[in-house]
Amino acid sequence: MPDHLFVLGTEKSKPYTGRGVPVKTPRMSRDPAAHSAFLHRQFNRAWTAATAAAGAAPTAIALTQREGVYLNVVSAADHPLNLDSLENRQLGIRLRTVHAEVRDGHKLIIATVFLPHSVRASFLKKLNEYATTRTKQGGIRHAALLANIDDIVTATLRSFWPPADQASIPADLPRWCEIWLDLLAPTHAEAVESEARATAENLGVPLADRRIVFPERLVLLAQVNRAQLEAFVAASARIAELRLAYEPAGFWTSETARDQAAWATSLAQRLQPAPANAPAVCVLDTGVTQAHPLLAPVCAPGDCLSANPL
Repeated sequence: MPDHLFVLGTEKSKPYTGRGVPVKTPRMSRDPAAHSAFLHRQFNRAWTAATAAAGAAPTAIALTQREGVYLNVVSAADHPLNLDSLENRQLGIRLRTVHAEVRDGHKLIIATVFLPHSVRASFLKKLNEYATTRTKQGGIRHAALLANIDDIVTATLRSFWPPADQASIPADLPRWCEIWLDLLAPTHAEAVESEARATAENLGVPLADRRIVFPERLVLLAQVNRAQLEAFVAASARIAELRLAYEPAGFWTSETARDQAAWATSLAQRLQPAPANAPAVCVLDTGVTQAHPLLAPVCAPGDCLSANPL
């Protein structure tokens, strides 16, 4: 194992080794039969609503979504979901987004999952086995997956948008947005992009020529309003995330030095620096322009230290 961090002046430096202490996931105590019946009702209700929403989309674009539905799986308060059990790539069950939400002072985990139509029967079978079947050790079958699930609901557009940025979802006016699409592997990027561009063309949605490919995500830029985003979700089985495409820094860096200084001065006049007793952040970097008008109020000269002062 390679060396990690060294503390100078100590007798000996050692590579970091984790303790490997297992983390026990708290599990809700449930009546399996009653909980199975409840999840069965919620699952069927959510599935029916999601299928109806996809069917209401224009037939010219509702091609891939008919192969499955997006559902939100909601955890019990202060009890995490078993995310590993929620996804099954062989069956086409894909975990898309996971976020935490605080309700009445309690933390909930909400996972958005894509389920193909072909797995509906197998999920219902697990619910039945959870209510009636025991493992060889006497445990409750599928309890690790189902016990901490408190609700199953239809996913909406908001399910794919960052929780802290919900206000930026476009309304009637089209805005440039990032469409994050699910990839099984980077080699699938061409096929997934071709499918997405065909969907966008049917919707009359402009897509930028550029793209970004990550190991499990393809990112495209689309100029869309809310209705078009909802139609895109209804038409595609590959939506992973959606977010507003914020303007890059190119506008500011291409300005002249005089104009850059004017922008900085204008912003500095509107800043409210944190008080002296506010929490501090230590940044390890190659240097900082402490005299910059936007940094001077929050970065004292005495706090700008160097390991090799000149």
